[in-house]
Amino acid sequence: MNNINEIKNATSKYSVLCVDDEEKSKNEMEGLLKLFFKNVYTADNGKEALKIYFEHPNELDMIFTDINMPVMDGLAMTKKIKETNPLQHIITISAHQELQLYNKCINAGVNGMIIKPITSSKLIDVLSKAVNKIEFVKKNNILNRQPRGEEDIKTESDIYFDDITGLNNKHSLDKYLLGNKVYSVIIVNIDNFDLINCKYGYKTGDQVLKQLSRLLKQLSSKEFKLFRVVSDEFVFLSSATDQSRIETLSKKIISTLETTKLQTDIDDINISCTIGISFGQGQEALKQAHIAVKEAREIGKEKFYFFSKNSQIQQKREDSLKWLKKIKKTIKNDCVIPYYQPIVDNRTGEISKYESLARILEVNRIVKPYYFLENAKLFNLIPNITKLMIKNVFKYIENKNYEFSINITEDDLMDSTLVSYIRELSEKYKIKKDKVIFELLETVTANGDKKILRNLKKLQKAGFKIAIDDFGTNHSNINILHSLNIEYIKIDGVFIENILNDERSLKVVRSIVKLANSIGTKTIAESVSNEKILKKVKELGIDYSQGYHIGKPKEFIEQD
Repeated sequence: MNNINEIKNATSKYSVLCVDDEEKSKNEMEGLLKLFFKNVYTADNGKEALKIYFEHPNELDMIFTDINMPVMDGLAMTKKIKETNPLQHIITISAHQELQLYNKCINAGVNGMIIKPITSSKLIDVLSKAVNKIEFVKKNNILNRQPRGEEDIKTESDIYFDDITGLNNKHSLDKYLLGNKVYSVIIVNIDNFDLINCKYGYKTGDQVLKQLSRLLKQLSSKEFKLFRVVSDEFVFLSSATDQSRIETLSKKIISTLETTKLQTDIDDINISCTIGISFGQGQEALKQAHIAVKEAREIGKEKFYFFSKNSQIQQKREDSLKWLKKIKKTIKNDCVIPYYQPIVDNRTGEISKYESLARILEVNRIVKPYYFLENAKLFNLIPNITKLMIKNVFKYIENKNYEFSINITEDDLMDSTLVSYIRELSEKYKIKKDKVIFELLETVTANGDKKILRNLKKLQKAGFKIAIDDFGTNHSNINILHSLNIEYIKIDGVFIENILNDERSLKVVRSIVKLANSIGTKTIAESVSNEKILKKVKELGIDYSQGYHIGKPKEFIEQD
């Protein structure tokens, strides 16, 4: 359905729920939705949205939800709704297009994604794809009745077919995977398919998918059933578990795609794929095939891989799940422990500030961030850890006269409750706001998300200081130094460690110091590990030094 009038005629009878914690974005989206929908409900977070959803059973035809929100995020809400109603049409809203985020959305069961800034043309594109499916569900009242006969069953089976390729879809695959039957699962993942959509547009992308589906059907035998499960992913399912035959088919698919040009209205397009294979039962076999795809990409040799329980990715997955339990327990029991590393004033030689570094307490041992930070980020638990860090640091420094810095991430700054949380704690513990520095990784400022910048400016307006950590690595963003009035630049340790024997490192450090001096920003040298480096740091005019030569991180500062 591409005609805007047809879309409006259909959606004018629909009700929609818009979920976003950011007031401005929510109001803008609500205004757009009111142009199309009969009723528009709004919520500030996933928990509030669930309450509205279950108060209006069978009324809400579509849900548009932001992903990062306090209390309950959009993906957690999506999973809850899909457990009750797998056919509920849900679209996620995001400012980012990372593949990892896209995969999370798919795994949660969302039906589509719309990238900010949201325009009427983007909304129309999403609605044109959604209306036919929603109309079918409404027309046949699938959710509210059982099939009445063979004719009914045939009609309702249409919901199990992909509307672009005509192949069986993810709903159909899920039905096949019910029960205890052992299958061979072959996932064919198209490499960088999103680049085709970005370069040529979705119409051309759809043409590629149609041709590809026909080609894959020609390559397989009758014993294999073919599904299209997400935009760039196809699945072969078979009760045949002969590894040599599966390997032959996989090699045939890879070689054929590498030598075939798919014709579209715009251009002839070459594609390639990566294949993951598993043998097993149900959804677990599907998960294992996905792990095999990742393994194949990492190995990069033959572009296909059979799942193995001893694979590095599988072991990493199991380790991550173990860490998830540990981190959740840590958060529940408030076992995030700040350690404090001194920072010395290079002019006076006196300690003037401390960096607060997160540790977690685990059965009589202290665990450093190296072991848990990556997994905390993977499961979106960084904001929980940061809030506990802020609380415990504020509690400890209540009567201290030093400056204290606390690391803060992009995930933290996407939380609209963060600033008010910090303000409340600073009042509770009577914290002098100009004694608190929030350290940002340079990648945070480089991303430049408007929501992040607004929260940073709110913190500065409240009286807190801002520093950029690890400056000189990753993405440099000079403009941010001016727009945020950064008080400190921390020069990354990779340069400081090498200033005595590497001319390039020395030049980088000199350039950073010159830049900082030109805008009135103080500099801090990280990873100062010996007296010779400290001497050179002072010669270069760097204002402060931090590192093991100055002092190791400790749970209590010296004066205690």
